[in-house]
Amino acid sequence: MESTNLNMFPRPRGLALFKILIASLTLIILLTQIGKKTTHKSTKAKPINIQGILRTKNGNIVDEQGKNVSICWNVTRNGKFIQQNDTQFAPRLVSRISNATKPWLYLYSGYYDDRETVKNGSVVRVTGMIQRNRIKDIKDKYYCYLWYPSSSYPVTVKAKGRILWTYDAPFMSAIFTCPVPSSHKNLPTDVTISDEKCQNITNMISIRPELISKKTGNVGICCKVIYGSPDPVRIVEWVELNLLIGAEHIYMYNSSLKGKVNTVLDYYQELGVMTVYKHDFPNKMNKEALRKPFPFQGFLANYNGYNQNWELEVMSLTDCPYVAKERFLVTVDIDEILWPNKHGNYKDLTEHLHNQTKPRGAASYTFWTGNFVDEFKADTKPFYPKYLHMLRYNKRTKIDWESPKSIIDSKYAVGTGHHVALMKTQDAIQKFEISDGKVGYNRHYREHCRLVGAPNKCKNLMANPQNDTTLDKFKDKLVERVFPVLKQFHLL
Repeated sequence: MESTNLNMFPRPRGLALFKILIASLTLIILLTQIGKKTTHKSTKAKPINIQGILRTKNGNIVDEQGKNVSICWNVTRNGKFIQQNDTQFAPRLVSRISNATKPWLYLYSGYYDDRETVKNGSVVRVTGMIQRNRIKDIKDKYYCYLWYPSSSYPVTVKAKGRILWTYDAPFMSAIFTCPVPSSHKNLPTDVTISDEKCQNITNMISIRPELISKKTGNVGICCKVIYGSPDPVRIVEWVELNLLIGAEHIYMYNSSLKGKVNTVLDYYQELGVMTVYKHDFPNKMNKEALRKPFPFQGFLANYNGYNQNWELEVMSLTDCPYVAKERFLVTVDIDEILWPNKHGNYKDLTEHLHNQTKPRGAASYTFWTGNFVDEFKADTKPFYPKYLHMLRYNKRTKIDWESPKSIIDSKYAVGTGHHVALMKTQDAIQKFEISDGKVGYNRHYREHCRLVGAPNKCKNLMANPQNDTTLDKFKDKLVERVFPVLKQFHLL
């Protein structure tokens, strides 16, 4: 057997061997990078398990209505991005804000809006207070991150923002509308608002579980945020008169109330006829915005006249139709009664109004106001118990369009202000005005006639007071309801 001569195979030289080694290493690195890219691309293209997303297109998720929504793979619920807030702004729905020294956005509440009157499917609405210098591009600059329980990653959609009211205040009331992808069968549980897409989150708030389309009651009362130390006797009279004429439930917003009025509110909550929500400025907003004393006793200090308080009040008025169980909400203060003059009760009045606006419907039915001013002096006849303020003060100004109040139809209203619905769904009438006091009017009981920016008109209204003893026929029933409560809490 012949032996193999190894010298017949040429041995590679040192330089050639080095080149072969380098080429091998380059090939290995290249194959590794291709494998990583392929894996990452596959992960992004694979629909995540959030209620069954349908398909992907150009890196985005596309729902069956053709709306582009993004999955923010780089954003998670990781707690390092979130810090519990330092505020009592909305403790019933814990808002989380950034730990920045000057936060520019405070979220108040989130709602799932599934009303049939909402165009193009269901949406999430988010209310909050936004710093004034951030409102320029509010209509199209912001994003909603929708969080679902089955995923750690948010679905991101373009938000439609709007300022609810334009008082000249450092922080302004706002509402953001977030379209919910129709491909998602279940509901999002939380929402984030951001001015950048797929960035670390600095806020998150729960979406309320109540569905605004599921109203079981007819008429409720929405009272804007109240402050200070209002007279508990007057509160009892106000509550009992509203219940007497057909209010099924009363919704109140408490901002640092003091004294026995809290005991009275607790009593009505225990009876099941009232819900009271805590409603204060965030602590950091307090420091930045609340500096000058409010001109009326018991009200919060504020930065710019009434304005910051008014913005806070708009938040409470907008919140109420979403959380209330009743469809029609009478929006009045604790010194007002929206009087159903023709029908004598709220139920028949709202049915009458609804029939007047069929088939379109109206977001708000707005009533003119008559002012029952203390300067007209109380009636001292023995017929009137001293603890019934509304019966004793039975002289008013002429019923006038200044400072009207409304009944809100929650089927159509999106945002609510002091006097009228500020936003509506679809083609409903925004404001259906009732100027005929024979149908109904707002009875405003106040110490002085005060119309901001119209002192001469107030003077003219005060010149011709009119007798109005409409409440006299309710006197006995009102005494039966009010007297035992005042006696129980030693308020006589």
